Amino acid sequence: MKKSIYFFYMFVFLSSIHAETPTLNTIDNNISATCYLGITQDTMIFKNNTKWNGWGEELKLPKYFIKDLKIVYKQETLYIPISAFIDLGNPQTIKIKNTKINGCFHIEICGGDASTSYKAVLIFENMFIKKRIVKHLEFPETSWEKTEYHFTTEEY
Repeated sequence: MKKSIYFFYMFVFLSSIHAETPTLNTIDNNISATCYLGITQDTMIFKNNTKWNGWGEELKLPKYFIKDLKIVYKQETLYIPISAFIDLGNPQTIKIKNTKINGCFHIEICGGDASTSYKAVLIFENMFIKKRIVKHLEFPETSWEKTEYHFTTEEY
């Protein structure tokens, strides 16, 4: 009896991790994307920190950041490293751009406001993230960053 109660409480705890979290969602054919947002003041890693080195805010912490990003392609959850989204503050929208090539698509996340606005594009090929490009929307030619991802995969 005690063991089943323990498992019940563990199930309730694990299922509630995202229950109270604000989200941004989008769906396009076989692809769905969900951004789970965290409130910076309520998150341990930001408790004693007053500076933000990410996108979407300057000189202070953003109200929200993306604490988890879930991409599902043809009912399979894709792996996304935390570095692809953790520094995107105050996200506003998320969109899927389907390239019509099997396993290749883009996720666009826009955030910030006015002078802090940005667009982040996550590029997926063969169901793996390949690139992340983030551009400041007021100065896209001079304020941007690009990250490339490489994964070793075993084919059976």
